[in-house]
Amino acid sequence: MNSNRSRPDSRAGRASERVTFDEIALSDDERIATVFRPMKALANRNEADEQALGDERESRGFSRNYRGDMNNPKNQRGMVSDNENTSLFITRLPADVTPAQLLKALAPHGPFGRVWSVHIIPANADKGQTGAAAKLIMFDRAGAEAVYNFIHRGGLSFYNGSTRIRAMVSWNQVKSPPSDPRGTKSRVLIISGPADFVDVKKLRALFSRYFIYQEEEVKLTSHRDSKHEIEFRFCCFHAQAEAASVFLGRLKPWSVFVKFGADPLAQQPPANAQARSSVAEDRWALLGQRRRGGSSS
Repeated sequence: MNSNRSRPDSRAGRASERVTFDEIALSDDERIATVFRPMKALANRNEADEQALGDERESRGFSRNYRGDMNNPKNQRGMVSDNENTSLFITRLPADVTPAQLLKALAPHGPFGRVWSVHIIPANADKGQTGAAAKLIMFDRAGAEAVYNFIHRGGLSFYNGSTRIRAMVSWNQVKSPPSDPRGTKSRVLIISGPADFVDVKKLRALFSRYFIYQEEEVKLTSHRDSKHEIEFRFCCFHAQAEAASVFLGRLKPWSVFVKFGADPLAQQPPANAQARSSVAEDRWALLGQRRRGGSSS
């Protein structure tokens, strides 16, 4: 769901190689599963391997429990200066918050910028962590600063019963550099083509078979004769929209076209968006309880 950007299929015009959804879904299963499940080997590590990996993580500036790709420049904080960092750490979120809910809470107060990735760290009552946290990475520093300033000013909050809880934000110590600052890559894919392939249920089934993703929204934006156009809003570009774009570029029928759409967080909200949600806690009412007045913290 990226150059990873989808290109016109080189098989265009070769009718003998056209394939149906079912043929794609069942073809070359082991190879594709390997390509789109790069972290599968982690499950087979033994204790000695994990100890050695922990030592390596610490030697390279990561925590022992870090589970990302240490070779990815996006994750190598030693190579990123403070004023380039695009990674935010957001705390005091509802325990049951989802990536989609966090993004939808921010959207009416933008524009902020394009989202590279968002990851939720669940609440852990055993450790006294009653709220969830989130790691949010933007494509560029300007977008990260815009989100930081909004939350830092108290713009993002929710109600737990009658108590208003403001989210807090800091710059993530595991730094991430800007990516594609002037480009058009995004977490949103516009997929168009034959209705027997470009179908919401079929695409969901296909994607979930080959990689893990979260979606913010999926909608059919055009339906003409036997042609469909679907806007698929993933929660992340990295490993989600990115993976889907590569995946479709390799396996799609020649008549299916994929392009990046506009990230809702990078767009000017509709004029009535903040009237519907004048402050972020109104959006967060979906996660806690509706505002009834009371104290704030």
